[in-house]
Amino acid sequence: MNICYRFLYIFFFIALLNPLILVSAEEPSLEELAVLEAIREKQKEAEEAEEDEYEEIRTSQMDRETCDDCIYGFNLFRSTPTTFALASNVPVPPSYTLGPGDKIRIEYYGNENQTKEGFITRTGTLHLPFLGPLTLAGLTFSEAEALVTKKVSTELIGTNIFMTLSKLRSISIYVLGAAYKPGTYTISALSTLTNALFATGGVNEVGSLRHIQVKRGGKTIQNFDLYDLLLRGDTSSDTRLQQGDTIFIPLIKATVKVEGSVLRPGLFELKQDETLEEILSFSGDINPKAKVELNREDFDSLEREVSIFSLDDKEMLKLTLKKGDSINIVESISLEAKNVFLSGEFNFPGYYSIKPGDTLYDLISRAGGYTEEAYTNAAFFTRESIAKVQKDSYLKNAETLEKAV
Repeated sequence: MNICYRFLYIFFFIALLNPLILVSAEEPSLEELAVLEAIREKQKEAEEAEEDEYEEIRTSQMDRETCDDCIYGFNLFRSTPTTFALASNVPVPPSYTLGPGDKIRIEYYGNENQTKEGFITRTGTLHLPFLGPLTLAGLTFSEAEALVTKKVSTELIGTNIFMTLSKLRSISIYVLGAAYKPGTYTISALSTLTNALFATGGVNEVGSLRHIQVKRGGKTIQNFDLYDLLLRGDTSSDTRLQQGDTIFIPLIKATVKVEGSVLRPGLFELKQDETLEEILSFSGDINPKAKVELNREDFDSLEREVSIFSLDDKEMLKLTLKKGDSINIVESISLEAKNVFLSGEFNFPGYYSIKPGDTLYDLISRAGGYTEEAYTNAAFFTRESIAKVQKDSYLKNAETLEKAV
């Protein structure tokens, strides 16, 4: 009994503090109910948007050191991201393939007015009001839109729809091989091979730029040459990635060096059966009167051979280049190609082209240094111009001596 009185006292005390508890509220009108329902719908949409929206992450970047001895294109990845953010505000092309995790928004208008927003389920279906489940996974966005439009026009006379993709699914891919940061990455389902390469830091110092592979289901579906994009602007072989794809970056197999009077000198990665003409096209326009100096190593004799010819020599331009070839373009007579022949106990004896400022030590280093059997104290250096002066001096002295006798 005492407990009942105690509860009554508590209730009476609360009632004094808030008299509205004891006053019965009037029933809301239909207009008020409609306003309340609209507020609830707005709150619900805001909560869903907050859950679905990607967190905006400002990607920070880290600058790698410039590599002067790396192949052309490597320094394109000098600024690499240290954090990775999904791209969620990208326009969706009609060719985009739908899959589980994509969020579709469909607005009915006409005889029926309703908005439906939902995810494609793991079974690949989307449940639509008045129509039931439809299988959309595996269809492109344009195909799915045509399917839903046809279904509505036949079953809901006088009703049309407007269909949009409100949220993209994310996919997981692998970046392996000679990559700057190998690992697993979660990216937007709209991402292509080049998007993933630039976002993950690209290749490391020994990674190939011309043999990048996309593997799907254990098979290589694409061999990508980044030079097509960098030098020609060709994106035709840029592949859109799918869930579980692997980007594999092999090691560089061969390189050639182009220097001299060219717009784009440097070290270029060489593909199999690539010709001198093709490699020269990487360096930009060349003066038709320029000379070409091809310096090649003979791996059988371990010596280097030098060929000098003009750009009119079509046969030489069709020559297939080899690993380690060096090309020097000489444009003026004052810069005529000069060569030094190294023979004897060098690791790689042969002809070597020289540039202004090169020293004998530079040439010896390029030749791989001395062999173990080299005796440097007995080395000798000859120069044709000095030999000619010495010969002329010898003949003059001999003639003077002869006259004196």
